[in-house]
Amino acid sequence: LDESDGVTLINCKYLSSRLDAIKLRKKTNNVLILGGYFTGATGGDGLDSFAGGNNFTIIGGTFSGNGINGITMKQDNLNETDPTAYGLVGNVTVSGVRCHGNGGNGLTFHTNDGTSSSDPTIPLPTRCTVSGGSFIGNTNAGILVLGRQVNLSGVQCTRNGREGIKVVVRSSDVVLDGVMVSNNSQTTVN
Repeated sequence: LDESDGVTLINCKYLSSRLDAIKLRKKTNNVLILGGYFTGATGGDGLDSFAGGNNFTIIGGTFSGNGINGITMKQDNLNETDPTAYGLVGNVTVSGVRCHGNGGNGLTFHTNDGTSSSDPTIPLPTRCTVSGGSFIGNTNAGILVLGRQVNLSGVQCTRNGREGIKVVVRSSDVVLDGVMVSNNSQTTVN
């Protein structure tokens, strides 16, 4: 769904797709996802919000066993000739989800310029809240954050192949409150 507004998904099931289970991308705004099962996207994400997603609420649901990430909230420049044409990620609430056994991260907030870029003019996901939920057994991090004003509260990040929670340089105002992070292959919180 590209450039959509006012999308509601209630207890939907997406099983065994070749790419992403569902794409809500290119400035798709005002999204509510309640429950559901998004799994088996062998070459993609359970949920891919590429190039924006303002006012996203995801409550419950399973985003597990996907080839890349369970949930990706990623901004990108929609028009390479116009640097102001970013699809921005903001006002995101994720609560009580399960992101287990994905080939990348369980949950990712970032921008498509790459996690190593230090360009301060590139906008980052802003005002993102994750409360509760489990991010277990993912190949990379349980949760990867490249953003501003990100709050992680009461999340469980265990047995991931890399970090439990990875906060990337350029992130700011990231708050961890009552998180459980243990038994990850690399550092617990980076």
